Amino acid sequence: MRRPVEIAPTLPRMVAALGLSVACTACSSGVAPILFGIDVEVFVVNDGGGEGGVQSTQIATESGTISLDCTDLGFQDQCSIEFVDQGGSGQLTLTATPNAGSEFGGWAGSSCTPSAGCTITASDEVAVLTFTADEPVRFNMAVTFAAPPPLPTASILFESHRDGNAEVFVMGPDGSGKTNLSNNPAEERDPVWSPDRMEIAFVSDREGDDALFTMDADGMNVVRRTNHLGNDRRPTWSPDGARIAFDNDGDGDDEIWVVNADGTSPTQLTFNTSDFDQDAMWSPSSDRILFTSFQDGVLDNLYIMDDDGLNQSVHVNTGHHDWQPDWSPDGTMIVFTQQHTDTGNDEIWVVNADGQTGLRQLTFNDATDREPTWSPDGEWIAFTSTRAGNRDIYIMTKDGTFVRQLTSDSAEDSQPSWVH
Repeated sequence: MRRPVEIAPTLPRMVAALGLSVACTACSSGVAPILFGIDVEVFVVNDGGGEGGVQSTQIATESGTISLDCTDLGFQDQCSIEFVDQGGSGQLTLTATPNAGSEFGGWAGSSCTPSAGCTITASDEVAVLTFTADEPVRFNMAVTFAAPPPLPTASILFESHRDGNAEVFVMGPDGSGKTNLSNNPAEERDPVWSPDRMEIAFVSDREGDDALFTMDADGMNVVRRTNHLGNDRRPTWSPDGARIAFDNDGDGDDEIWVVNADGTSPTQLTFNTSDFDQDAMWSPSSDRILFTSFQDGVLDNLYIMDDDGLNQSVHVNTGHHDWQPDWSPDGTMIVFTQQHTDTGNDEIWVVNADGQTGLRQLTFNDATDREPTWSPDGEWIAFTSTRAGNRDIYIMTKDGTFVRQLTSDSAEDSQPSWVH
């Protein structure tokens, strides 16, 4: 006898095919549950606060096919199927985890062992169990999907043109409370937090040239910190709070400089006049600096040097253009932008701190994904993307899943900075 069954809207899309189907078309959308008339029992064991949980389906039949469709996993679901012969003589567990960027990652699991006799087809997004028996066999089909780690409380700085010119904005980690901090008709760019989140370094042309300024976290007490030839760009505060690194084009190309946080003792660290050096990023110990350089004249690579400019060497070379690095707060990983030499497409990648092992792509689309920055707890990455039409701020977990769009203004938003 058919009866309506309520399916929680946060569960992944699923098909239990015995001539019938179960589909959650409202998954993760927050809309009201959908009622279906089906022959199987569907119930939520634990909805995990709306982001994670277990759905179990018990099916009693003699012969037929049971399938689970993970096509619509999106960025955030893990699809796990457990077929258990209720007689207790065997079980089968399969797991499908999407690759970063929601690409289907394939199935992994044990062989088909239920006593009823069965075969398993687990390809593409749909796993199918086919079985035969002389009498009804009862199976459990469980679907689990993980919740994301909690968002840190630290706010995100970013550059926005939504008020007609480049301004320094701040927002919560969930995109709430967007506030213009600079409020100046000049161009205000490249904001970064001080480690204690009490100050913000940024670049402004309010006095003519692009120079390095600081202001309090509420936008007050603006002070110019650099006074030399050329334009300053892309400041980054050392984790110990003592110095600010930035790049300057005063000698005709971009070079890396450092200055004390109060603006004293400006010091040039790189002198590669035939190319550019930029995108400086401090190590968590404040004694080394990663940066982008075109020293070989062929590709942008990630270089590393001591904090006094000595011992420069290539640190990351993927065979494509590598730039915009950021060191994870615990010092174990580096996130960066890679521009493919054939397609010109920008994607976000990570590599272990040694620059050689653990290389992995996090974003997978035809849009431009750039400017990654770690969250203070190292669990999230903020970045910019054009996937919605223009440049906006997004966040994702460190494995490239649970992508969320934080800004959606018609003007461009860029240069996110998450203190660590």
